Amino acid sequence: MLEESYAFLGDEDVPYAEFTSRAFAEAAVAPLARDGMLKSAKIMAMTTCDLLANPALVLSAKAMSRSTVHRPAWLD
Repeated sequence: MLEESYAFLGDEDVPYAEFTSRAFAEAAVAPLARDGMLKSAKIMAMTTCDLLANPALVLSAKAMSRSTVHRPAWLD
């Protein structure tokens, strides 16, 4: 499991003030944000169901990820 996990690279580039403002809090509870969150959750749930129902998809996804995603050498 450890060999497949990603290392924490830090959070220095995250603009903390933008995610703690009143405007961000209001946008986060807007109907559009809620709808987007629910659609995303449904997509992730259905993807999980597909992967559990067909283990060959897991192997295929892993192979595709390894061939297309840039991974630092130290992760391999």
